[in-house]
Amino acid sequence: MENTTEKVVSAQQCNALSVGLYHLDPRWCSMYDFKRVANYGMVNTFRLTTEAGPGSFKKGCQFAKEIGASVWYSAPTFIATQETLSDFMAKLDKQIKGLESAGVWDTVVGFQWDEPLLKKGHTNDDFLAMTKAISEAYGKRIFPVFSMYEIVGKRGNIGDPDFQWLLKKESSEYITDVAFDNYGYDFRIPLRDDQKQRLMRHYNREFESAQELMQFYTDKMLELMMHPDDVKVWYFPCAYLCRLWEGGPRADEDFCIQSLEGYKNLLLKQKNPGGLFSYGYKSWGDRNHLDWQIDEDNPNQWKRYIEAAKNVCDELKGIKL
Repeated sequence: MENTTEKVVSAQQCNALSVGLYHLDPRWCSMYDFKRVANYGMVNTFRLTTEAGPGSFKKGCQFAKEIGASVWYSAPTFIATQETLSDFMAKLDKQIKGLESAGVWDTVVGFQWDEPLLKKGHTNDDFLAMTKAISEAYGKRIFPVFSMYEIVGKRGNIGDPDFQWLLKKESSEYITDVAFDNYGYDFRIPLRDDQKQRLMRHYNREFESAQELMQFYTDKMLELMMHPDDVKVWYFPCAYLCRLWEGGPRADEDFCIQSLEGYKNLLLKQKNPGGLFSYGYKSWGDRNHLDWQIDEDNPNQWKRYIEAAKNVCDELKGIKL
């Protein structure tokens, strides 16, 4: 009998807007929690890594296939001063052949990198060479997530002589999907006067709201794309107790719900939307991320956030790319 399941899954993966949760990955949590959170209905895509070996990646892909979700491969970063491009691709190909043998490579829609130019030694030339080689070898999507440093040129680690703080347009040739990460602005209230003044000093223009500022950053990001009309735009809503640019208390459940809703609304205004990847699931030495906030054992579980995230996922996965 012909296997029609894989065709159905592939259609779902490629033809609808996606919603993911950064670090919801069996590399960073148990398979029980991975499946439990996925079964809430909050996500229809995953970002998975082979950092700890291919085992958890394969299990994550197998589960994604079962529920009709897609997978982004959190790929290693090529640094020309440390290895040749041929050696980098040979190591990558070895991993991918293992995923092909396990029958899960078709679940992967593309490659994703987190703030690649912030990695010491990785240059614009490296990024172009890496994405060209990967795109030509595998024919899948290329999805970097950039910091503010990389899209508006605000320098970060000044003491690092190798620091590359701005993406060059000619290096974006193979990008198919793109995002920036910016978590600390409140979508519920207008910007304060002191914020407006600070932004005026940076950009020589006024902004009234977080939505207006994030659209400005989106436009700046797309100006750096060689093919801006073809690149899918993603956003990264806040899903942890981050410090706010506005000052005052940390983000809370209401803040994160409105970040999710605000970025969703902004996404739907884009010419070529891709989806949302909320940050993030995994807590690092504390309990300020979603792994605790939505945990069933948390007496203050974010039930309203779970419901809001389910509603957003249901809405977006019903919209064709």
